[in-house]
Amino acid sequence: MLAATLSRCIRGAAMWHFFFEWYYGRVGLILAVFLLCYGLERLAPAAPLHSVRSMTLNCICGLFYFAGEALSIVFMASFFDRVPWHGIVSLFPSDRGSLALALGFTATWIVMKDFFGYWYHRLQHGSKWLWAVHMLHHSDEHLNVTTTVRHCWLEKPIQFVFVMFPLFLLFRPPVITVPVA
Repeated sequence: MLAATLSRCIRGAAMWHFFFEWYYGRVGLILAVFLLCYGLERLAPAAPLHSVRSMTLNCICGLFYFAGEALSIVFMASFFDRVPWHGIVSLFPSDRGSLALALGFTATWIVMKDFFGYWYHRLQHGSKWLWAVHMLHHSDEHLNVTTTVRHCWLEKPIQFVFVMFPLFLLFRPPVITVPVA
């Protein structure tokens, strides 16, 4: 019993370490792309320059949006770590080290995620409750690169419920072999 608890704690600590490395790397990459696109918008504006206040609001909304995403990922990982099965249907065998199979499985998984995401987005525009959460994204009067992260902080957790939960409950994610040096 003690060994199992200790093993779970170590695995949990490793998960948190990996998560924060991945998350900060992702936020850093997004920030670099934002700065590049902002520079391009300044050099060749498609419309009059946007207010600093609006762009600041967009970025603050984006930080809360990413925090909601981070909490959702941690919750999903914790939830599915405790569930003895992952998915009713296993569409994917192991890739057996084949790059072509790994790419094919990954592409299929992305298409299935996009399918659920598309219907979730349609539901956001059709449901009064989900629209109340989603309309912040559509409320920016002057589109710019920062508009892409102008979302309510609840949008990602709700998206995980409508997209990732059904996806993980119905299908097992592909097993991809990743060589580590």
